[in-house]
Amino acid sequence: MLPEENGSSGGSRLRETLGRMAAWAAVALGIAVAARICLQYPPHPSDEDNYVAVVERLERGEAWPVSGPAFVWIVRMLSLLTHLETAQALPLFALVSAGLIPPLLFLFYRCGGMKAQEASTAIALLMTSGYFLAPLLEGRPQQWGMVLLLATVGSFQRLWNRPRGRDCLVSAGMYGLTFSYHILSFLVCNLQLAGTLFLHSAGSGRFRVLWLGLLAGFGVLFWSDWGPYAAMRQDMIDYQLRAVSWPLAAGAVLGCGALAYPFAARWRSVARWIASIPATAYYASLLSMLGAAFVWQLYLLPPESLHIYRGSALRFVLLQSGDLCYGLLFLRGCRKMLAECASGFYLQQSILLMALGAAVLSASVFLGDKNGMIRVMNDWMLFSAPVAVVGWRALGGSWQRRLRWTWPLLVTGSLFHAAGFP
Repeated sequence: MLPEENGSSGGSRLRETLGRMAAWAAVALGIAVAARICLQYPPHPSDEDNYVAVVERLERGEAWPVSGPAFVWIVRMLSLLTHLETAQALPLFALVSAGLIPPLLFLFYRCGGMKAQEASTAIALLMTSGYFLAPLLEGRPQQWGMVLLLATVGSFQRLWNRPRGRDCLVSAGMYGLTFSYHILSFLVCNLQLAGTLFLHSAGSGRFRVLWLGLLAGFGVLFWSDWGPYAAMRQDMIDYQLRAVSWPLAAGAVLGCGALAYPFAARWRSVARWIASIPATAYYASLLSMLGAAFVWQLYLLPPESLHIYRGSALRFVLLQSGDLCYGLLFLRGCRKMLAECASGFYLQQSILLMALGAAVLSASVFLGDKNGMIRVMNDWMLFSAPVAVVGWRALGGSWQRRLRWTWPLLVTGSLFHAAGFP
């Protein structure tokens, strides 16, 4: 169940941190093993199956587009070292990664200034959502890509606040890792950094120079014929961009950006205005907008993606209850932070990603791939968790007790949803 609010009963800070990390590693690994054995995770067909086929093609010497060259390299090295087939090495890597990511997230939140109790609550809340569990459990670049995205944007935020030489090296290193591991996370990272500059008229000169310099350098590497994404770039040009209305998609994204500009330019005024809205109107309007976006996303997805609900409203509610609970806690935390004028790093990045998700959803009408907003939401989860913790702390004691006892049920429902079972 969710951790209690009272603090640690003694022991050093390091011992408490290591103890909680070990506990979350055990919980996450237990969930991953149970999903693989009991729920036959991942569902078929899945991205994991596709990547097994991709790695096998690359091993045969075929040129094949991949969105995560470092991910493929790690799987191939693991297969070579363990003498396992790719179909066994890739799930093994996914399983180990699922056990490592939650404790590393806990450590990141702690290093970012959260208390041990708050960081632990953030991990617990993340596990109630299928948008976190799905990329956590399945072996694909998104699994570590979302973690690298959080670390990269966080390192640049640190550089913004304290422009030191060591911070420049860390930011550059994380930026390069994100580029080599998952190109989609790299794209989202640059959009977030651009949004950070957009929201702040003044800031660190080193931030600007370093980011723009790295963006130019890695942009040349992406478009070069000897870069790691040469095959994928050619695939985009030859097939995907010619087969879809990408100019209209770009227009949709730019249109959303133009609509968002007046709000971003007056961020503090808008934040105070949102905080002044009566609670009922605040929740009703935001839930209506989020509900409309969710329904539109379901409409864009292929019909087979809805088979898990089997046309049952009750089944839909049970499988989505964890996501609904998480979303309500985020909205509550968002309102509280805006009311207290405490719109820090996590809240601003969460809102930036929500705006990006809306733009991608609008562009999806003109694109072949219709699940772009879901990919953005996977990344959004890690930034929104500290905001949801604020919403959790704002609850009364009775509501907190109810959520603690229902936590296993929420996790189970989201796990069933992610696994497409039963």
